Amino acid sequence: QDRNIDVAMYRLVKYINDTFADKEMPNLTTVELGRWLENTGYLQLPEDGRNKIPTEKGSALGIVTEKRVRQATGEIYYINLYPQAAQQFIFANLPAVAESLAKEKDEKLADA
Repeated sequence: QDRNIDVAMYRLVKYINDTFADKEMPNLTTVELGRWLENTGYLQLPEDGRNKIPTEKGSALGIVTEKRVRQATGEIYYINLYPQAAQQFIFANLPAVAESLAKEKDEKLADA
């Protein structure tokens, strides 16, 4: 995999799961990683509430939102792309991501 390219989150998550997932770092989902990036101030939900977009902090990391068109339907959608700097930041923070997810799970169990 050429890590010098901007990648979509699902690709990034697949790479993380293929490379880092084990007992300490369970498989990650795009929803979980997106939520962590939102909670740490790198992504935000705009007023229309559809797709998360980079905050100023996220843009400083190089996260960009690209407009795309589905070939089959002509429907317009948006995708966030993560350049190498953002990928490195996420890799470096995987322990924090895992800790945050574990805490969320504990809180869910406590609420149950």
